[in-house]
Amino acid sequence: MPKRSLLAKDRRLDSRRDHRGRKLKRGDKIRIVGLPKSLRNEGDMQTKTIFKLCHGRVFRIVGFFGDGIHEDWIELHVGRVVGEPGYKHSIFIEPALVEVVDTTN
Repeated sequence: MPKRSLLAKDRRLDSRRDHRGRKLKRGDKIRIVGLPKSLRNEGDMQTKTIFKLCHGRVFRIVGFFGDGIHEDWIELHVGRVVGEPGYKHSIFIEPALVEVVDTTN
């Protein structure tokens, strides 16, 4: 049983790599270098606009969202791109669309 959980943990950690293969962890500063292809704005949800405003900018990783086996998505607080406190707007983005700028110690 412990062996299986170690395998799941290894897969999860492998899914937490930027587009250059560098490991990602909570607190790292990352730059958004790509955008998901299926973005759109719908009603009050200006998802595509928010992502476009974030492109090329640097954010700190707040956390990860995933099932531990498949690719984990990165959570970022991005409110400042629309003039609000960071925590008021969050996005989730695939690790392959970011690059590490600075890592935490």
